[in-house]
Amino acid sequence: KKRQKIITIAVSLGLILVLIFAGLILNRFRVTLKQKRIIEIQKKKVETQKELIEEKNKQVTDSINYAKRIQQAILPPEETGELKFPMFIYFKPRDIVSGDFYWYEFRDNKLIIAAVDCTGHGVPGAFMSMVGNEKLKDALDVSSNPQSVLMELNKGIKQALRQESEDGTKDGMDIAICTLPAFINSEK
Repeated sequence: KKRQKIITIAVSLGLILVLIFAGLILNRFRVTLKQKRIIEIQKKKVETQKELIEEKNKQVTDSINYAKRIQQAILPPEETGELKFPMFIYFKPRDIVSGDFYWYEFRDNKLIIAAVDCTGHGVPGAFMSMVGNEKLKDALDVSSNPQSVLMELNKGIKQALRQESEDGTKDGMDIAICTLPAFINSEK
């Protein structure tokens, strides 16, 4: 009887231990399933956010690419068929749109050439190049003398960007401008 009692107690303890262990495994299984569901929900949220970000990025990139076409439209053509002396233009924006621009025009039997580096890169620089291009044209309507052009351009930029006061924006541009006698090809 004593032996049977010991066996019964041992089996009962073993059964209790097995039930406790099974309960722990079942609890761990439930926690794991709950964590897996949470991870799946978070994964779906991340995928949705990723898709949203990709769509927004596409919209922004499409918009900037459209701005690039506008910016290219205001630049003079790269081929200067009327010139007798060789000239080439290398223009490669760092970003899609550029804060730099080139400019040339024939006026009063002169070729006026400018290379301009505006404050900023990308979209802010492109805005500056648009302003700079227009103000350069306005300055050339006043004079074709490089010194006068630079003075008028400086006034025009300060006025356009409202830089009359000392605490105004410090945006601007570096420019190299040159006036040459125009050698027009007369073989047409």
